[in-house]
Amino acid sequence: KLLLLPEEMLHRIFAWLPVDTYATLALVSPHWKSFTRTEVVYKRLCERLYLNQSKRRALHVGRFGNSYRFMLEKRPRVRAGGGVYVMKYSKVKKIQRDMWTEIPVGAILEMTYYRYIYFQEDGRCLYALTPRPPHEMFP
Repeated sequence: KLLLLPEEMLHRIFAWLPVDTYATLALVSPHWKSFTRTEVVYKRLCERLYLNQSKRRALHVGRFGNSYRFMLEKRPRVRAGGGVYVMKYSKVKKIQRDMWTEIPVGAILEMTYYRYIYFQEDGRCLYALTPRPPHEMFP
């Protein structure tokens, strides 16, 4: 019954879905694949992805041969609504010994912490700084 809706109505419905869902939707059937591979869909995806990240609020599709599909494939972007960026920071530090230190001679201190950044489509960002590695944060 969803196939009976006009394409403009389907575009409005799917505008609420995360951007990464369009790739999954294309795998459902040949109809959905052809629906998600149109220039109209690529234009809407580019508007959702790039206009929030652009200071001038302009897409400049002319730089990509006037093709929104080519723009989506080639233009770098921050992944939003589907992935977490993880940065590991490690530092090895030699311990300075003094008369109050009970640490054995030659011991070193290794500090390791992780930064987690999750970008949302509306431009907001969630940030966490913790010593817990990714396999503990995302079991």
